[in-house]
Amino acid sequence: MSNLLIPNATFSESKDISTDNSGYDNSWLSKIKNAYTALYLAWPGDYNLPTGYRVYVVSFYLEAVDIEWLQRQSKLIDAPIIVLSDSNFYNWPTPDNVYCYTHYEWHIQCEKIVRWHNISDFPNKDIKYKASALCNRVTQNKMVIFAALAEYLGMDNCQLTLGNWIEEKNIHKFGDRTLDNLINIFDQKYKGKEIRLDDFDNSTDNLQHLTSNPWTSSFQECAVHFSNESFHYSHMEIGGKKFTWPGPFLTEKTFKCLLSATALIPVGQHDTLGSLRRLGLEFDYGFDTEFDNDVGNITRTRSIVNLIKSFADIDARTMYNNTIASTKHNFEFIVQGGFSDQCTKHNRDVREKILEKFA
Repeated sequence: MSNLLIPNATFSESKDISTDNSGYDNSWLSKIKNAYTALYLAWPGDYNLPTGYRVYVVSFYLEAVDIEWLQRQSKLIDAPIIVLSDSNFYNWPTPDNVYCYTHYEWHIQCEKIVRWHNISDFPNKDIKYKASALCNRVTQNKMVIFAALAEYLGMDNCQLTLGNWIEEKNIHKFGDRTLDNLINIFDQKYKGKEIRLDDFDNSTDNLQHLTSNPWTSSFQECAVHFSNESFHYSHMEIGGKKFTWPGPFLTEKTFKCLLSATALIPVGQHDTLGSLRRLGLEFDYGFDTEFDNDVGNITRTRSIVNLIKSFADIDARTMYNNTIASTKHNFEFIVQGGFSDQCTKHNRDVREKILEKFA
C-alpha cells in the first residue's frame, strides 16, 4: 500500500502513458501527439523540461503550483505548456505559451482516505472540546493560530498539538499589531515546547496513510477544526505585479476534517470553502466565514483570529449542534460518491477542451 495520497513524480512522452489501477488515470494524455509530460511535480528546483516536443503537460498535486518555475520554463520552451492542478488560477499573469486548467484529483484523495480508514457511517461523536488544530511544522500562520486558540479559548477547551520543527525562513512579523502580539506570546510561552496528544513520531509517522486518520480525538471530540494547511499565501506581488497565487492547495489536513464530519475552518489559501462549495459541499456553520473570500494574507488571518475570540462565550456542544447539518451533508456527499461525481464531470469537460485544442 502506498503511504501517499499523490503518486511520485513521473516523466515520459505522452505515447508511453498507460492506464493503471491507482485511480489516477492519465491515459487520456496519450491522445496528445508528440507531447512530453512531467506529472505530480513538487517544487522542481533546477529541473528543466527537455526541448524538442510539440506540447508539454505538467501537473502540480503534491505541492502548490510553482509559478516561478513555470515562468522560467516558458522562456526556455518554444511550445505550449499545459498546466494541470486542483487549483483555480485566478488572475495570475500567465506567460503566453502557458495554458492552465483546473483538473481535480481531490476526490481521488478522499476515496483513498475512505478506504484506508474504513469510513462508512456518520460518526456518533462525544464532543468535549471547542476546537482542534494540529501543528507539526511550525510556520508563521500556524504559530498565530496556535497562540490564539491557547490564549483566547484556553488549552482546556482545545485539542492542540505543537511540534518543534521550526524553519526560521517561514517566520516573520506581519506588521499587524494583533498578529505580531500573538507571535510575541508564542515566542515567550510556547516556542521550543512539544505538545502531543498521542505517541506520534515525526521521524516515522509523518506519512499520509497515518496523518489522514479522521478517528482521532482531535476530530471526534472537537466541534471545529482549524486546518493549518501546508501553503497559505494568496495575495502576492512579484516584479511589481499584484495577483492571487493559484489555489487553494489542499491536503489530507483538509480532507480528514471533512471525512470526520468536523466543521472546517481553513487556515490556508483563500477560497477554500468557496472552491469546495462549487463542487457541492456546504458550510452553513452559524458563524461568519466571510474571511474565506479575502485574498489578503494578513487580513484573512486577522479575521480568523477574531473568529476564535468569538468562540470564547459559546459552549462546545452548541458549536457542534450549529454545524452538524453541514458536516453531515459533506460527509455523506463525499462517502456516497456525490463529490466524486462532481469532480469527474468537471474533469471530463476540461479534458475535452484540452484535446480539442492540443491533440
